[in-house]
Amino acid sequence: MLRKVSSLIDCSALIIDDDPVIRLMMTHQLQGEGVKVAEAISGIDVTSNHNADDYDVIICDIEMPGMSGLEVYETWAKTSSTPFILVTGYLEEAEVELSGVYAYLTKPVATTKLIETVTAAVADSLGAR
Repeated sequence: MLRKVSSLIDCSALIIDDDPVIRLMMTHQLQGEGVKVAEAISGIDVTSNHNADDYDVIICDIEMPGMSGLEVYETWAKTSSTPFILVTGYLEEAEVELSGVYAYLTKPVATTKLIETVTAAVADSLGAR
């Protein structure tokens, strides 16, 4: 049975960002909505120590040392359909649209925009299963 997403309570998210302030801000925003949040500091860390299918949504910075957010997405998109949201202050919209990610958000991310995007991503993902 599919669950309806009227709230994010009991959903899980993975936040990948090398900036601890951004990670903390998004973690608090999502936890305030009842989301279980895991964090990672780099693309290399996350692809080695996490499985995309363990989460309802993944939120990832694009500009990180070692492995970019697009590289993380391309690695996981081969084996997972978990919605992937990129967060950036630098990327051109056309590049993101061509990549196949669910959405992109521009820093600084407004709380309402983050919650709306995550809610939509989880609902769309559940509807596709």
